[in-house]
Amino acid sequence: MPKLSKETKQRLQQVFQCGQFAIRWGFIPTILYLGFKRGADPGMPEPTVLRYSSMLIFIASIIRHALFTSDWLWQITS
Repeated sequence: MPKLSKETKQRLQQVFQCGQFAIRWGFIPTILYLGFKRGADPGMPEPTVLRYSSMLIFIASIIRHALFTSDWLWQITS
């Protein structure tokens, strides 16, 4: 295995951390988007934002809690 310089290791670590951040915070919105885009199955009511508002509020509260109660975001961006 080739030896990597310290700078290269740091860049790789930052790339992986950014990728991990994007996957963690992009997964649920992507699933919601795909669900709304596809529409309802036959015989089921159409999805609406109002119908899923409690779920969206719950997700927003989790995100708010994660952003304001931990310092992991600052570790990624610094």
